[in-house]
Amino acid sequence: MNPDENGQLRDELKLISDRAYSLFSAGQIEPAQDLWFRVVKLDPDHAVALFMLGLCAQKCGDHTAAVDFFTRASTLIPNEADILNSLGVSLKNLGRPAEAFAVFERALALQPDDGFAAFNAGTVLIVLDCLDEALKYFKISTQTAELYSDAQEALIRVLCKLGKDKEALSACENLIVADPRNPAGHFGLCDILARLNKPEQALPHCQCAVDLVPDNPVYLSQLGDILYNIGRNDDAVLRYREALEYDPVDVSTRNNLGAALKALGKYGQAEEEFKRCLEINPNHPSALVNRGFSAKESGDSDKGAWYFERAVSIAPADLDLKLYLCMSRIPPYYDSDEDITLCRERYEHDLSALYREVTNAEKNGDKKSLAKLVDAVGKLQPYCLPYQGQCDRELMKIYGSVIFKAVNASFSEIVTKAQNSFPFVSMSPKEGERIRVGIVSGHFRNHSVWKMPVKGWVSGLDRKRFEVVGYSTSHLVDSETDVARQIFDIFRDNLKTVTALAESVVSDAPHVLIYPELGMDPLCAKSACLKLAPVQCVSWGHPETSGLESIDYFLSSDLMEPVDGQEHYSEQLVRLPGLGIDYISTSPDPSGDSRADFGLAETDVVYLCLQTLYKYLPQQDRIFTKIAKHVPDSRFVFIANSGASHLNRRFRTRLEKVFSEADLNPHDRLVFLPSLLGDRFQALIGLGDVFLDSFGWSGCNSSLETMSKSVAPVTLPGTLMRGRHTEAFLTRMDLGELIASSAEDYVEKAVRLGLDPDYRRKMSKLISERIGLCYDGSDTVKGLERFLEKVVLLPPKDHS
Repeated sequence: MNPDENGQLRDELKLISDRAYSLFSAGQIEPAQDLWFRVVKLDPDHAVALFMLGLCAQKCGDHTAAVDFFTRASTLIPNEADILNSLGVSLKNLGRPAEAFAVFERALALQPDDGFAAFNAGTVLIVLDCLDEALKYFKISTQTAELYSDAQEALIRVLCKLGKDKEALSACENLIVADPRNPAGHFGLCDILARLNKPEQALPHCQCAVDLVPDNPVYLSQLGDILYNIGRNDDAVLRYREALEYDPVDVSTRNNLGAALKALGKYGQAEEEFKRCLEINPNHPSALVNRGFSAKESGDSDKGAWYFERAVSIAPADLDLKLYLCMSRIPPYYDSDEDITLCRERYEHDLSALYREVTNAEKNGDKKSLAKLVDAVGKLQPYCLPYQGQCDRELMKIYGSVIFKAVNASFSEIVTKAQNSFPFVSMSPKEGERIRVGIVSGHFRNHSVWKMPVKGWVSGLDRKRFEVVGYSTSHLVDSETDVARQIFDIFRDNLKTVTALAESVVSDAPHVLIYPELGMDPLCAKSACLKLAPVQCVSWGHPETSGLESIDYFLSSDLMEPVDGQEHYSEQLVRLPGLGIDYISTSPDPSGDSRADFGLAETDVVYLCLQTLYKYLPQQDRIFTKIAKHVPDSRFVFIANSGASHLNRRFRTRLEKVFSEADLNPHDRLVFLPSLLGDRFQALIGLGDVFLDSFGWSGCNSSLETMSKSVAPVTLPGTLMRGRHTEAFLTRMDLGELIASSAEDYVEKAVRLGLDPDYRRKMSKLISERIGLCYDGSDTVKGLERFLEKVVLLPPKDHS
């Protein structure tokens, strides 16, 4: 080609290229693409045209063609970073991350401060699971002004995945400072704080993100989660519903809506949401878990276990699901004694397997799996295990190890802070300083835990020597909560998270921390795993050993403990004098109900069987029929468990079958009443003739309340402390003749009380005269004071 022709070609190529650039810049990709093809047809080695054809192909989503054009262009101009960067983008979009990263590295070797290439390199490193290396590239890209926000957001995501929450928080704060109206900064900060169990601090940032982008369903759903976690369930429901307006098939949000509705007591609506979740996604683990919870709470543990098993099969690595499955192995009801043995074997098998997995996660530093398990701790507990009537020490030690390892892995910093705040050699208070005693409970209200150990202890402790602080973990309050506020020296409430509770305890630095019960309150279950005070105790609000190495002592009753009591506890047993309580009766006045209002005749001999139905094991069924055969006008009164329709139905069927087999008409002899309000319950016990104590787990508060109406009990002491409550009360009143030595003796005593009105009146009179002995717990309080003064002088227990 002669010089004139060359000049003409250059002019033509420039004219076409200028027109193509203009069209490309205006977003007219296809016309621009046609012009670049004309350029390449005129000059097959036109590198710029090949590069622009690659960009056009990228814009059209044809990354295969784009890779071809970029490769040809880079062959012609091997040291052009922009071409390499664009080639890497298309390789990434074709699912070839390793090749893409190699290209981005070449681009960065040419231009080390190329923020776009660095950002792209970081994104493919995430795909390649090279998170630590990705951090380096995102930090480079934050130096490019137009990329700052995107790079900072990516940096935050990677830091969170690596568990570097402190650095992630700092990155969020930097993003907010740079752009206060950037919702991603506020949402990122909120997300991290929520995961750090600081929902109160997360709330304003999440609210800010929602205010900035009010139609973002992810932000709305997260706001619902935070409101739910701080107990603002009505507000949470509103936010979840808003989120679902924008994304109605978001199963996680709908599942959480169901949980919030359930917390508000709207069980029917909650179940509908859970069912809808599984219609949308039959394999959604959380929705399956919530259906499992509902089934278990109704008393149908088999159905609950089915849901949990299905959830585990879908997400077999999730330790929280396996904990739920373990807990579902402990039903509240049994058809036979053999059922109890089988359930214990299944529970031990699954629990031991979970222990091994938790131990491995701990060794491998798998904090993510353990953190998920922590979230499940307390939601389902081995609450029903002690109802089986057996010693649970070894099983509880395994369970205690599982939750102890998980909780301490997630809250190691607060434990270190706590342990640095109290001395390890001499723990005695300074001269003139009172011994600080903290009591942590979710039951500072009209509840048996408050009425039995706590209220009397707090009222009786000598305030010249002891300062008593109450830590409330529940939002439930009543008139007794007001009493608690008055009798504690300090009463701290609104403690809705482990962090809030732990920080409050650490700030107060009690010498001794007491949990009146472990096994019912979810937050207590978690916090008890942490060593927050030099001495930590549990008591018998739920009479079961904790199995936790963080708990040093079990505060019990000398009258209730058998000789070998220590063998039943992982903690050191403390036998407080007498009953171990200083009982202050807070029962409401009885209603005006008569026997007829409860379906009872005046001529009936009314045997009160007022324990929760969990306590009546199959072994006791035939005891009732033997009594009934000897007392023709006998009626046996049971009270249904609230909200446990399946349990109530199965228990009634089991007992009716036993009566029918004994040629007794169950409809004539058995009375099943619904759950009663306090005043009606008091009226009922005042109308009874005999109180039949349960085997294995004796009546405690119910026994005292029944005897306060001068109704005589019959009891058969068990081998464990929880089976000896009523025996202790009768021993205190010197009424041993009502304590049976065998099942046969139990029947004889119950029959005599039923058939001999004069004997019954005699026993009633003696109980009326002596019941005050059960209310006087001054010996217990003095014993508790001696224990507290002694224990603060001892060196800390070594749990290694």
